[in-house]
Amino acid sequence: MMLTRLHASLLCAGLLAGANAAGAATVAPAVFTHLFDTPILESGLTSRPMQTPVLIGGVLWGNSYNTGVYRFDPAAATGKYTMAYPAVGFAGTNYQISQGSQRGQLLAVGSVVIGNNERQNKLFRYSATLAPEYIAVTENKGLALAGNLLADAAGNVYVLSRNDGQGATGNGSIWKLSADLTSFAPVYEFASGAAQPQGASPAWFALDDTGNWFYGISSAGGTGDAPAGTIWRVRTDGTGFEVLHTLSAADDGAGTGLLFHDGMLYGVSAKGLFQLSPADKAYTPLHTFGAGVADDGSQPAGRLTLGADHSLYGVTWAGGAANQGTVFRLVLDPVRGSRPVYEQVHSFDLATRNEGIEPWGLIADPAGTTLYGATFRGGERGEIFYDPPEIAGKTQGSLFKLTVAAPAAPTIARFQFNGSGADSLTVVPGAALAVSWQATDAELCSADGANGGLWAGEKDASAGTHDETLSAPATEGRLDFTLTCTGRGGSVSASRTVLVQKPVEPDNGSQGGGGGGGALQAWLLLALGLLALPFRRRARG
Repeated sequence: MMLTRLHASLLCAGLLAGANAAGAATVAPAVFTHLFDTPILESGLTSRPMQTPVLIGGVLWGNSYNTGVYRFDPAAATGKYTMAYPAVGFAGTNYQISQGSQRGQLLAVGSVVIGNNERQNKLFRYSATLAPEYIAVTENKGLALAGNLLADAAGNVYVLSRNDGQGATGNGSIWKLSADLTSFAPVYEFASGAAQPQGASPAWFALDDTGNWFYGISSAGGTGDAPAGTIWRVRTDGTGFEVLHTLSAADDGAGTGLLFHDGMLYGVSAKGLFQLSPADKAYTPLHTFGAGVADDGSQPAGRLTLGADHSLYGVTWAGGAANQGTVFRLVLDPVRGSRPVYEQVHSFDLATRNEGIEPWGLIADPAGTTLYGATFRGGERGEIFYDPPEIAGKTQGSLFKLTVAAPAAPTIARFQFNGSGADSLTVVPGAALAVSWQATDAELCSADGANGGLWAGEKDASAGTHDETLSAPATEGRLDFTLTCTGRGGSVSASRTVLVQKPVEPDNGSQGGGGGGGALQAWLLLALGLLALPFRRRARG
């Protein structure tokens, strides 16, 4: 996520970066940085971004207003921005484009970019060593390509279409492009007809962690009163289709994006954010845009993106203090699983900060510590208009980044019994056991182990040292104690063993053998003395 004119600022003033509903630790603010203003070319044509960029080896790739494919290398000292123009183009150059319309999406597959050209409804590919070209097997299918693209582990690419390629009655389909680019065929076709019970016009889909299921969201169709789309799943081989939930026009609006994370679906609709459990189909609204948040965003774009801080980041095309778009996040609670918390992150403002406005979605680097995005308009020298002006030296659109702090891993700084931090300790039956512990960067600590329940359950994870006094059992034995502390940065455990033993009595002749050992020893000495007496008399004689 990084640089030309660095325009860094912390979160907007008034951002609540605080704890979640369960009292979780504060999540560090994300830092917004303006990177680059996309130029208007000498020909007067604009190169402003048209969708969320993709990331290959630290380099951003994107498609632009006039069909060019741009590359931006944040780490390069010079030549950060290059553009292939014209790329695999549309007919014509200067034409009107309405707010929110799309040119398609890009996908990184190895070192190659695969894109879907929504105007010509076929796929293309492009790389640093490959001239942009249409993929022949995807042409003349009669599709209405839409939404994002996915790739499986084998390099096969999947794409959505708003129809089935067979005519106006088609309500959507999923197509597969083979890794060797020789085959392009449907995987699943939504039920056709006016009723649209499975949904229509699929807008976004995602693969689950196994790579065996597609989870998707549609922008129309469904059952019930005034449906606005469906959330669905289907196996990657096209079997097992199931509608998980139907969106409501009144409460949700049309679906726009979906993310599968840690067994849960997190989604974006026209009116808000939600989560859905595939296991029981439980649907939970998480936030309604414009409800209860000052200067909230509106018109969300794209899907949510996971950051290293266990937050889901997204953007809105409009809204915010200047009504020019926002960045927001849902702060998840990976420790207790409590309800995610909605926070504003950045409000775009061309007049105040000379930055881009009207953002597309976000893409994260592999570590999730840098999230990149692009804006449709604005920039340091930008102006607000839609028709590309015949003026060189100006800009329209920009690239930006968010720097996200990965949470610190928790540590157990202290875990002692009777003042000892040794792995093992011996005490007598009934002795007092003074337990002392201290954890850092933890939100939850718990005790367990084979100790008969002597020390178990949730323990204090707050800052500082904590103490408890226990009593060892009256019988001999071994006690095992484990302390596990968990925070946003993971989990850590420490173990101690306490041996409960009676004291060992010394063998000094006055006791031992059950009390008879001393008398026996005296008789043996007397007998030896009597046996030695005759030898002594002979020696005298």
